[in-house]
Amino acid sequence: MRHDRHLPEHPLRQKVQDEIHARPFEPLRSPCTILKYVFWRNSEIDSFLSLKNWCNKRHLEIPKENARRMVWKDGKAQLAFESHTEFVSLTWIGHPNHVPEADPFSVFGEPSPVMGSLINAVRIDIRGFGEKNSPDKTAEASQDEQLDFYDFDTNSLCLSKCENGKALVATDFRQDEFGLTRFVITDMGMRALSCGVLVRRLSEIETYRTVALLGLPEAQRANPIINELERQLSDIFNELNNVKNSNENQALLNRLYRIAMDLETLTINSQYRFAASRAYFAIVEQRLQALEEHKHLDFVTLKTFLSRRIMPAIHTCNAIERRQDTLAQKISRASGLIRTQLDVDIQAQNQGLLKALNRRSELQYRLQQTVEGLSVVAISYYAVSLLYYVFKGMAAPLGLSPTLLTTLSVPFILLLVWLSVHRIRHHHEKENQDASTD
Repeated sequence: MRHDRHLPEHPLRQKVQDEIHARPFEPLRSPCTILKYVFWRNSEIDSFLSLKNWCNKRHLEIPKENARRMVWKDGKAQLAFESHTEFVSLTWIGHPNHVPEADPFSVFGEPSPVMGSLINAVRIDIRGFGEKNSPDKTAEASQDEQLDFYDFDTNSLCLSKCENGKALVATDFRQDEFGLTRFVITDMGMRALSCGVLVRRLSEIETYRTVALLGLPEAQRANPIINELERQLSDIFNELNNVKNSNENQALLNRLYRIAMDLETLTINSQYRFAASRAYFAIVEQRLQALEEHKHLDFVTLKTFLSRRIMPAIHTCNAIERRQDTLAQKISRASGLIRTQLDVDIQAQNQGLLKALNRRSELQYRLQQTVEGLSVVAISYYAVSLLYYVFKGMAAPLGLSPTLLTTLSVPFILLLVWLSVHRIRHHHEKENQDASTD
């Protein structure tokens, strides 16, 4: 339906709409071979630039930058490019006779389309009953006769019926001489689209189970580091009971800070990888569930085989992540204890300092009183001396004794001087109190 109205659109609307068509299913028929190579993105190789150069050399249409998928078809085969968050893939679909026995990767031509570090490669062969190297479908055929056409390691062979019994899937999840993990699908009457769906699910299972296990090496790398950090933290807890002063507390706090920094660095480097492994494994579980496998003969299914081998790795990643969280909580508690002890030491120091200040203030007050008394005496002495000369000049005409008058004035002069000094001191104390209040 055509819409003539120009309605405002969300800037991500088209991208979201295109996403549901980013991984379409290709109808497939036997005989057919699918080769898929997955390259891990890295900083040394620009995946899109490598793809562009490869397309130029092969005279193929160059996909748009940041394109999620691109398909090229000719009369013999189909090539497909797919872009994912952490990796890109190239897929070749064609007749088995067109796959060079000496080097299957040469189907992509020269120069080789290297778009990163090869992380996974898978080959899926679709065969039908009656074709060469296909199993005998007669009910009377023995187990060994049915497995003769599978060039797999029987010790790890997985064999399952899918698509309501119309497909038989076999693999041993081992790499052949070309580094390819091989799957063989025996078509027992599938529709072409159902066959394409099965192929995509198998290729995605192989890809995502590989990248899901990338978290295991990170967990193995982190384990001894966490062990060492836990040992250092245990030493700090043991030393907390023997701390005698704030300097020792500060030294413990500095050691704890270094442990916290090492743990934070480790967590930052591993957290994304562990989360990605869980997400990829969830996809693997979903794809395995969608296969709706049924056991064939006495062999294990793909789900049983992969769950038994991937789940321990995922549990290891989860356990390391929990240890990181637990260690972070212990560091937080240790930091709280040390800071509490530092606060107690600081409060004790402050109390001692306040006592010393109080003692000093008391001494200063006593000294001030002494100085004040001496000041009263000194000022009174000078005042009496001045009055003596005044009385000496006034006493002669009146016939009075200047010494007697001076002696009688001493108490009054002392009182007057003391009152004046006391008033001045009281005035200064009031100003200091007002300044402290402000």
